[in-house]
Amino acid sequence: MAITGSVAFSKFTNSVEASIGSGAKINQDAAYRNADQSVTVDANTTMDLTELAGIIAINIAKPHKWKELGAKNIVNPVGNKAESLGVGGSVLVQDMNNTTIARVADGAQVHTGTGGSLSVNADETFTTIDIAQAGAAVAKLASAVRSM
Repeated sequence: MAITGSVAFSKFTNSVEASIGSGAKINQDAAYRNADQSVTVDANTTMDLTELAGIIAINIAKPHKWKELGAKNIVNPVGNKAESLGVGGSVLVQDMNNTTIARVADGAQVHTGTGGSLSVNADETFTTIDIAQAGAAVAKLASAVRSM
């Protein structure tokens, strides 16, 4: 009988804020103003994740016998082997809490030129590749559970 399992857990908490605060004076000196002046407030959160949870067996106990064992007995992609019963399971959990804020506070003085603009943008971009693998190899009965 063989029983295997794996759990992968990741937690991300990100706070991003781009702001012009209350009482700020942006482009207020007329000597430096021009028609093309613009003001941009950008806040960006970008996450690119690759997460894996799985069961793979690698026999590293006897490297001097690898040639004798053969490739099938060195690396087993299903994780476990048994003669009568094999159970394997994998769970992958992601917990994300992100706050992305772009703002101009009350009381801020912001000047832009007649051909310019005020741009306030908040953007969150997430790319996630999640892979959960599980398996069991047995002579008589096998069961595998995967959860993402």
